[in-house]
Amino acid sequence: MSTSTITQAMILAAGKGTRLRPLTLETPKPLVEVAGQPLIVWHIKALQAAGITDITVNASWLADKLMDTLGDGSQYGVKLHWSVEDDEPLETAGGIFQALQSGKLKDEPFILVNSDVWTTYDFSQLTDYTLGADQRAHLLLIDNPEHNNGGDFAINNGLASEHPVGDADKYTFAGISVMSPNW
Repeated sequence: MSTSTITQAMILAAGKGTRLRPLTLETPKPLVEVAGQPLIVWHIKALQAAGITDITVNASWLADKLMDTLGDGSQYGVKLHWSVEDDEPLETAGGIFQALQSGKLKDEPFILVNSDVWTTYDFSQLTDYTLGADQRAHLLLIDNPEHNNGGDFAINNGLASEHPVGDADKYTFAGISVMSPNW
């Protein structure tokens, strides 16, 4: 069985960042700095280090500031494709759908990253992941942090589910996944 290498990613960056106000009144949430650089730059550099150089970013709130700061991505050794949403963000599914329909995301699996997560995850662990024929996504789950004790998903028969079967534990979605374009 051969595996296909994932060559593209999408960073979800359209939200208003209301929980970070007043920081995000004039700064897009992905540009909030952590350890000396914007959150989104950490992701771009990590994706580039994993060999992903084709990155789509959806933007809405203060999109011009985000695009002006990051440009075409060449300063990071990547090509950024901008999927700009109108006045209100389209939410996750709508943002992905728009990027696929516009051709900014190719019709093949991609790594999906929430721009507002802080991680040192090595994305190269996902570049050779092959989704099964009936698998639409591969979600990275973590142990539940204090702010989300109830978790998001349980693992039932190897698949993520919002509803645990029996006494299955629930885990928290890490904001990183591999997605099929046919979800």
